[in-house]
Amino acid sequence: MTDASGNKGRNNLGGALRTAYQSMVEEAIPPEMLDLLNRLK
Repeated sequence: MTDASGNKGRNNLGGALRTAYQSMVEEAIPPEMLDLLNRLK
């Protein structure tokens, strides 16, 4: 159901983006990436 201003799609999109971002933030950094980053020191 769409609210009076027609924002149902935007609300769903916003929630989906927040969920995707949060899962990326919680994801571990792969060891290969950590190795590359340590080489830059």
